[in-house]
Amino acid sequence: MSERKAEFLQAMGQTTRLKILSLLTGGERCVCELQAALQEPQPNVSRHLTILRRAGLVQAWRSRNRVMYSLADSRIADLLSQVDTLVGADTAGRHLGGLEGMNTTMPTGDGAPEGRARAGDDKAGERPARDPREVPFTPGVGGAA
Repeated sequence: MSERKAEFLQAMGQTTRLKILSLLTGGERCVCELQAALQEPQPNVSRHLTILRRAGLVQAWRSRNRVMYSLADSRIADLLSQVDTLVGADTAGRHLGGLEGMNTTMPTGDGAPEGRARAGDDKAGERPARDPREVPFTPGVGGAA
């Protein structure tokens, strides 16, 4: 369990990957859109997306001739927002303030905070309906990301 947490946090612990996650909070994006926004070479963007996908932070699927990415779970956007609140409050570098607005509810047995969507709920981690011509993306099958 702690190795999984470490992998999750390590995947978030890099500037470019945080930028990618931030861009994906606005909705699904193709690699070319992410590359243009980041002004990074496509291979670098794809490498970071692979790390995020393996850590379970993003999901990928093929739409016609593009590979699309979105956050794997809407709670990731909430987590990024809370991190922004914590880091923004630490401007003096002496203490972490701003905890008043954070959800301090203890998690239920399934790991989701009380009252939040859980895996298996109808809308948990759901993204908008896909075009019927889209097919799920499987790395290593049908082209590179």
